[in-house]
Amino acid sequence: MNRILVIALSSLMLVTAPSWAGGNHPASNSPAAGMPDGTSAAFLSNVMSSEDDCGGVRYSATLTFTGRINDGNGLDLIWFTIYDDMQEKFGQAFSAPVGQTRVFSIFAEYPGGVGAAAPGVAILVGDNRGGGNLIQIDPFFPGRISGCSIGGTAPALAFNPASGLTIPYTSTGTAAPIAVSNGGGGSGSGPVATTTLTACTISGGGAAFPTTSFNPAISVIANASPSPGVINLPNCVPQSVAVNAMLDCQERRGVGGQPIVRRWTLACPAGVVLPPPRIQQPSLAVVSVSGGFPDAGSGSPILSRNGSKVIFNSDAGNLVSGDSNGRKDVFLRDRIAGTTTRVSAVAEALNSGAQESFNEPSVSPNATTVAFTGSSGQVYASVDGLGRRISASASGTPGNGPSGRSAAPGDGKLVFFNSQATNLLSGSDGNGNTQDIFVKDLNTEAVILISRGPNDEPADGPSFAPSASADGQTIVFSTLATNIVPGSSPNPGGFSENFDAVTAPALPVNWSASSPFPGNGVRWQSTSSGTPAANSPPNSVVVDEEDTITDKLLIGPPLRVTAVPFTLSFQLYFNVESTFDGVVLEVSVNGGSYMDVTALGGTFTSNGYTGVISQNFFSPIAGRNAWTGNSGGFVPVTLSHPGNAAIATGSQLRFRWRMATDSSVGGLGARLDSVTATNLVLATVQQSTLPRGVKAGTIQQATMMRGGGFGQSRFYLSRNLSSGELGNGDSTNVKITPDGRFGVFQSLATNLISGDTNGLSDIYRFEIANNAVVSLERVSVSKTGVQANGASRNATITDDGLFVTFETDATNLADADNNGASDVMIKSLLTGDVIRQNSSSTGQEPNGPSTVPVVSGDGSTIVFGSGATNLSPGDNNNATDIFTAGLTTNAPRDEPGFEGFPLPFAGAAFPNCPGGYFVAAIDDGPGAGLTPGIFGLELLLNPPGTQRLEGGLNFGGLVDGSQVAFAGFNFQNAANEPQRLNLSMTGAPASNQAGSLPVRIKVIRQPAANVNELILETTASLNLATPFTRSLELTPAYYVVTVAPEGAASVPGGAADGEVFVSATTQFVDRPGGGFFAGAVVGGYHAAHPFGGVSGFAAICLGDQHSSTARVLSAPTYGASGARDLRLRLLDFQGQTLISIP
Repeated sequence: MNRILVIALSSLMLVTAPSWAGGNHPASNSPAAGMPDGTSAAFLSNVMSSEDDCGGVRYSATLTFTGRINDGNGLDLIWFTIYDDMQEKFGQAFSAPVGQTRVFSIFAEYPGGVGAAAPGVAILVGDNRGGGNLIQIDPFFPGRISGCSIGGTAPALAFNPASGLTIPYTSTGTAAPIAVSNGGGGSGSGPVATTTLTACTISGGGAAFPTTSFNPAISVIANASPSPGVINLPNCVPQSVAVNAMLDCQERRGVGGQPIVRRWTLACPAGVVLPPPRIQQPSLAVVSVSGGFPDAGSGSPILSRNGSKVIFNSDAGNLVSGDSNGRKDVFLRDRIAGTTTRVSAVAEALNSGAQESFNEPSVSPNATTVAFTGSSGQVYASVDGLGRRISASASGTPGNGPSGRSAAPGDGKLVFFNSQATNLLSGSDGNGNTQDIFVKDLNTEAVILISRGPNDEPADGPSFAPSASADGQTIVFSTLATNIVPGSSPNPGGFSENFDAVTAPALPVNWSASSPFPGNGVRWQSTSSGTPAANSPPNSVVVDEEDTITDKLLIGPPLRVTAVPFTLSFQLYFNVESTFDGVVLEVSVNGGSYMDVTALGGTFTSNGYTGVISQNFFSPIAGRNAWTGNSGGFVPVTLSHPGNAAIATGSQLRFRWRMATDSSVGGLGARLDSVTATNLVLATVQQSTLPRGVKAGTIQQATMMRGGGFGQSRFYLSRNLSSGELGNGDSTNVKITPDGRFGVFQSLATNLISGDTNGLSDIYRFEIANNAVVSLERVSVSKTGVQANGASRNATITDDGLFVTFETDATNLADADNNGASDVMIKSLLTGDVIRQNSSSTGQEPNGPSTVPVVSGDGSTIVFGSGATNLSPGDNNNATDIFTAGLTTNAPRDEPGFEGFPLPFAGAAFPNCPGGYFVAAIDDGPGAGLTPGIFGLELLLNPPGTQRLEGGLNFGGLVDGSQVAFAGFNFQNAANEPQRLNLSMTGAPASNQAGSLPVRIKVIRQPAANVNELILETTASLNLATPFTRSLELTPAYYVVTVAPEGAASVPGGAADGEVFVSATTQFVDRPGGGFFAGAVVGGYHAAHPFGGVSGFAAICLGDQHSSTARVLSAPTYGASGARDLRLRLLDFQGQTLISIP
């Protein structure tokens, strides 16, 4: 048995005490280190191997502690002792009066090696009774030791807020993370000197806390900083009443230590009571050239994000001039400009003159990309007005099979579609004409196959109708394939990673790297360069070797054991100083401490460890077997584990490749590639089972893949969260929000939730968090939860996931539904209300079916098709028409905005601004409470017109030490001549409206991106009585004026320091004229206004009429510093509100 030295240091209670300290002598069945029996393993700080029993120990240190519990006579007693072979070899007691701190010196000497019945010695500091002492011992290591080695001690963790406190959530369901720091008491770098925080669970929160478990995977060694340094808390969902939940996390110090529970109370506030949403009177969205009804039917309507543009298909020939092809086309209707464009015309030049009809339109949020399907089976797109063929290979070869059902998320440069073509890739897709999901990159023309197995195997069934998040990384679709999601078929397969789906130096999703020790900071990272080349080009991961003590960790994703035995294989290259530096493979089981894989029963069946690391130069893995020396290139390594009490089927594992160096001599380092496993799958994969009597591959399942289609995470959406059973009916028409968090689908399944007995198609909303489905809710039910008595289908969802539209045959979801036709519904996930579009021009219910509703991403508009003839007067075309309706959701908005809003003429009522005088104001939104923070407002003038702010700009609002008031504007004139900028400023401190506010004023010229030229910097003391003025002669360029309160910077979230008002006017140097071009950008600080005004405003004067686009930037654009729940209002010169969002 190896010899060991155990050093224990803890502020917690030890179960027994030495006989001389007033306790009973422990029994003799103690651990091998010679520790007293009954001492909890939670206090083990280190276990290090040694060849011999310790030859001698000399200990000299200073011990500091604070008395906490009266052990008698008002004194708190602790003790220091050396144990060897179950015997106390040295002991010393110390006491301090309760509530007082004392410092003592320790000197102990023990020759060691006596009897050697048990290996090593134990040096202990413990509390006699009760616990709670603040104990510090310095230095921790003995001054002299011979015959055995000393490892490190595991530190404590410190938290802010501290364990035991309540953490409040905001009204939007967010909470600041818990900061984690090194609490001290750690030293050295032994493998058991690590403290971890894992396995966090949330209990008692119900629906307010849908995420009930997560793993922060925090670790800290010795005196290093924890990595990561925060516990990121999952969001809560405010309910009708406030809800508290308990957060418990497991802190484990050292090897074998029992976990210490750290607990907080999470307080989710009551949600704001909001009125139900309201659908406004619909209006005819698609009209003929003359403004009348189309002469044929229209369908498949969709919307741009802000609802200003409607895209649809139509058989009508009178929507645009010259449409004489007599076929179905795809059109775009600009609701602001009142124009209609036949966008499918761009495809006619791409199809060699073939006579095609076009349908199935999709649109990017900004409407710059409109994709659609031709009757030839090709997918086309209008991209910034130019035609592109989507269903073509990277070289431009059209697909040789039918394609369709496109989606253009984000900026529209990625287009997803399904296709039976077999020639879209450079090689075979492996499954013939089985329909797959592909994505086309419009920037590079590359085509990528999405629907494939986790090991790149071809899908064994067709997939349909993709939808994707804005970044293209989260993709949802329905599929009959059984091998896309691990665990969905009898053979769950295994995990694999070749690091080729990332751009160097990034690591894949769920992989991380850290360096607990000082050094050059270079960690494991992906690379496509260097020697040797990647085993699986282009990428491998690499770590360097330094000539100082380092400990560089590469942590793989959580994996679950699906069966035993299991194997883990990988390609490894190492070229390090032999027997002094090396690489080891460790594993954490179910969130516990990392241990060498061989210590838990694993064996290397090929290319195992090559040597033992020396104990002489302070290597973090001293004395351990490791890969050391020069492998000469990549070598295949295979680890096999038969399964045992430590690791069994269902265990969750996390492997860690650990590169450690000692205090001298460096080398080249190590590389890793081509990691594969059998009977190990991503732990984020949800194990699924088929319903009884259902054959695999016969029912469409709603499916999600995250990681750009490379499958780092993949799981079923149509799955019962309690039983794991897959839906027993088709789940189709899957949609995902831009952030990849929420989505919807329709399903014929009756087993996804309990109580589904209507046997009809229903609408479900899902939520994804921590790479798992955390909630699945049937939304096609009434506010009281009554299930629909008719089928529901064709759902869409707002970007924030709070509102869902769908069509339904049900008559019991909303009151007074007596028209006997399908209707358009909107469901509020905030209030539970289900609202029917029941308005018509006659005040009666619609007299025909209304179908395929779509809600705009911003929740402002819905569009739908209807065969009713009483929604708009004079509807006698006997065809399905397209209608839009405004939607009032009353939902809080963090970044409200509008696009293309027509500004009314001021006319003679305001002669100085014939194009109108308008004020954009920012104040608090409808949500509960107020969340302070920074914001910006972009206010632009749309062409046509001069796009000039006549005379200048007035702006102002609140300022704070964390955020200046600012305005950005552009000088531009035809002759490029200088203009004069006249500034006039007033202000007041928040504490006294009659007082003075010291500020620093800057004018900055920005001739190019990231180029700042300081034109003016001065200080002033602003008040409301006497303006500060300054006049500057400036050349045309973009300028920024900032006004900042003097004093130290502060953190956003507190009260404002004051308010400022700025008038920035301009003219030519020698005459009137000039102006600011295109608009302005202003910003400031949102908080409770000390004097009852708005948080910020911008006032503009126009010479001619324009439409305007405005956008507020706060959270999430500005992160945690951004304000939340804002309202944007546009007012005219009389102060009347023209538009309010929300």
